[in-house]
Amino acid sequence: MYMMTCFCVESGPVEHFQLTARSSSVLFLQWDPPLNSNSQVQYYVVTYRGIRSGSCSVQPEPWSPLMDVESDKTELELPDLTSYTKYQVRIWPHTEAGKGQELVMSATTEPAGN
Repeated sequence: MYMMTCFCVESGPVEHFQLTARSSSVLFLQWDPPLNSNSQVQYYVVTYRGIRSGSCSVQPEPWSPLMDVESDKTELELPDLTSYTKYQVRIWPHTEAGKGQELVMSATTEPAGN
């Protein structure tokens, strides 16, 4: 009996991921679709968290709820953030085969008044 097994390779990460501060309360994400994908991207998933620095430690906040971004979009603003705070942002493509590889990047919002 001949048995065929299909191993789906997960999608690669998004390409050219950029994360920049637009103001004291807004971060801007921009990316290109993955070059290495097992199938067409259905949507992108984005989540973020603030990183508070204490006197002797770094204390990450919980991750935000997952945000689904339409597959034809390649940019996103994260508004209503805290000024002069470091944020980690995760993004990954989602295809018919499931979750693709994620990328994590950090950026700091500008000080208040800028």
